[in-house]
Amino acid sequence: MKLKKIEVKNYRILKDFKLDFKDETTLIIGKNNTGKTSVLAIMDKLLNQGKKNFKWDDFNIEFQNKIYEKITTKDFQVLKENREINEYGIRLTLFIEYTKEDFYGNIQDFMMDLDEDNNYIIVEFNYNCKEDNLRELSIEFNKKNKGDKNNFTKFMRKNSEKYFNLEMYALKYNKSTNSYLENEILEISNLNQIKRVISFNGIKASREVSNKENENSLSKLSEKYFDISKTKNDKEFDDLIQAIENTDEKLNNLYNGKSKNQVGIFSGITGKIKEFSGNSNEINIYINSQIQEKELFKSSSRLFFDYNRIKLPENHNGLGYLNLIGMIFEIENIVNDFINNVSDINILYIEEPEAHTHPQLQYIFIRNIKKLIGSYRESGIKLQTLITTHSSHIVSECNFNDIRYFVKNNEGVESKNIEILKENYKDDEQAYKFLKQYLTLNNAELFFSEKVIFVEGTTERILLPYMMKKIDLEDKTKKFLPLLSQNISIIEIGNYAQIFKKFIEFLNIKVLIITDIDAAKEMITKDNKRETEKCNPVEATKSTNFSIKNYLGETLKSKNKNNEFKKIATLSKKEKIVKCGSSEIMIAYQVKEEGYQASSFEDAFISINYDFIKENKNGFSEGLKNQKKLNEEEIDFYELTQKCINKKSSFAIEILLCSDENYSDWKIPKYIKEGLEWLKEN
Repeated sequence: MKLKKIEVKNYRILKDFKLDFKDETTLIIGKNNTGKTSVLAIMDKLLNQGKKNFKWDDFNIEFQNKIYEKITTKDFQVLKENREINEYGIRLTLFIEYTKEDFYGNIQDFMMDLDEDNNYIIVEFNYNCKEDNLRELSIEFNKKNKGDKNNFTKFMRKNSEKYFNLEMYALKYNKSTNSYLENEILEISNLNQIKRVISFNGIKASREVSNKENENSLSKLSEKYFDISKTKNDKEFDDLIQAIENTDEKLNNLYNGKSKNQVGIFSGITGKIKEFSGNSNEINIYINSQIQEKELFKSSSRLFFDYNRIKLPENHNGLGYLNLIGMIFEIENIVNDFINNVSDINILYIEEPEAHTHPQLQYIFIRNIKKLIGSYRESGIKLQTLITTHSSHIVSECNFNDIRYFVKNNEGVESKNIEILKENYKDDEQAYKFLKQYLTLNNAELFFSEKVIFVEGTTERILLPYMMKKIDLEDKTKKFLPLLSQNISIIEIGNYAQIFKKFIEFLNIKVLIITDIDAAKEMITKDNKRETEKCNPVEATKSTNFSIKNYLGETLKSKNKNNEFKKIATLSKKEKIVKCGSSEIMIAYQVKEEGYQASSFEDAFISINYDFIKENKNGFSEGLKNQKKLNEEEIDFYELTQKCINKKSSFAIEILLCSDENYSDWKIPKYIKEGLEWLKEN
């Protein structure tokens, strides 16, 4: 039995939301404020806590406005076929799949179809405002506030729980739509009926791990582990009980004396008390040891770290390791809870496991947590895992198909299944294979970026952060957030930007592609065949850059020029901006500047910074060769670049080494500056 999907309506940012679950591990990723925590919160509130924990601020903003509109216009018609329509309540709907091998005892009350092929049950929580309650709310609010919207939020924060009620239903699954039938429902009266089917427990991001003195957070977790584990009645616990009983006996002898002739610690005072009783034994006292194993562990046991045979207390360790160890203890405790409180489905969630840990520790964590959870499953525990993360390192160690990418759209938040990409790339399986390896091995950070810059070569990758800083320093308007303060990833992809086109569409982000125009001309070979070869831009009729033609193909088709190179070189800035799904992309490449049309970054940079290069030529010992050519009277920057560039990466580094503190002694090529200024805009 597995949880296959949830639907959420009107909860916080989750206005109309669907999330597909994997059978084993579902990895939720996405930028900040895309609803990752909200998914965990609503499942926890409804599966564990019930309606008392819903506040007015938990309702989606648009929903709040609709309620206000209803009570001020007095439009109270909210019922539809005996159920509340979506707009007037928070909903959580669970889609659960079962098989013939599963035990039906806990789900039989929810099964609404005898068709063997219809192997789903659907459970829904509906926290809603019924028509009568809506009328009452309208009367109360308008009586005190006369419809004043400024007081509406304040009123609802105090009173919303009076008007909303939690209802639970079983719904009939519709195979053809992979949804449910609105008019076939069965009311569920007791939350425990649902809890017997599904348990939800896990580790929140705000976990109790600290290295402050006297907090002993790990010791507290180990105490909980001890308390849960003792119910197993293992031999180790039997031995512990026997040891405690033996200790009780020894302490009793020490307290009271082993015999009449032996004096105990309390013999003096007990003897004096006995004298006050006269000949009777009414106040004859005895000090008895009664050690409780839990209290013994709580008061007398602490977790220590072993460093070269020296025992150090837990607060001597860094938060990263404390966090890691704490999670392991918590997972063990939660799994033991699952074992002791049996449900058909157990959902273990871990929110942001990367907290306080460096990248290598994140790799270690996710590798080993997969092994640990796998061992639970092998032992027969029915377990599905839900992990939320901002860590590209954790993403890179997970199964690519487990990823669920959360992204904002005009309607709220959407959960995108990474498997969609495979379908999108079905005509180019090699491209998909490359993309999958590239993202998981190198650049999973793309999933968490607000904006992305794709660069063709090492030179641009090295220099771009400094160019971004230079633009920030020179921007006197301060109209937009500085580039270096924005969440922008710089990714080197060579001349393969076209491979990422469908992935960019998937991401819904703003992308700047910085590439080379790659001037070329058509040649007739000795065999009378047409071939294209690189050439000086002055002679160019073609471009060998497939990415430019791929992204700007439709724009280029509309141009009448026969010369392909001129078509590309003369496009306006606006014409280089294209939409790809909900993503916006600008293709930036060399344009004519100071009378010269460059073909690559290097000749574009040298052409506008010739004096800077010449004055600092001694600083370009690795990046430039044939430096005598810098002194020639007539300079062809294309030819100069071809003959003088030695190592591109060294050239980039030496530009920085020769720069002043604010990089004010050289200019950014126009095409890059235009692209960065466009990217900087909101």
